[in-house]
Amino acid sequence: MMYCAPYVVDLTVRKKALSLSRGDFVVTDVNGALLLKVQGKVFSIIDRRVLVDGTGNPIVTMRRKPLKTQLDVFLVPNTGESVCDFKVKGSFFERSYTICIGESNTIIAQMRRKYTVSNVLLGRDTFRVTVYPNIDYAFIVALVVILDEINRGDDDL
Repeated sequence: MMYCAPYVVDLTVRKKALSLSRGDFVVTDVNGALLLKVQGKVFSIIDRRVLVDGTGNPIVTMRRKPLKTQLDVFLVPNTGESVCDFKVKGSFFERSYTICIGESNTIIAQMRRKYTVSNVLLGRDTFRVTVYPNIDYAFIVALVVILDEINRGDDDL
């Protein structure tokens, strides 16, 4: 529960514009403090991302696989996969999402793309992510990275 807070957490997830590897992200809090980073692997056989904490300790490793446009998330203990543990709802075009528990309307996080002149001119994506109390924000950041991969499509694999 290291990445859970008993209050709402507002994060900024910024995709690095100039990076040698694809899929590099920096996650900061409202004060600009570095919380997490996602590092892409540029010369890897598999398309892989590693979520690390502010000091570089790995938290989650993600590998790209063909994904559907609808995002249902199943945790490891849910072997039956009859009902998803989490569902991502929203607009891929607008990059605005709500993450809910299972098939319910119980919201645990929201993400929306920030449009600024510098983001558009520099070709980078910045997302405003609000994580509700007692929700693992590292897990939510992993979902943001997966959503970015879905939006990117297969054009640059």
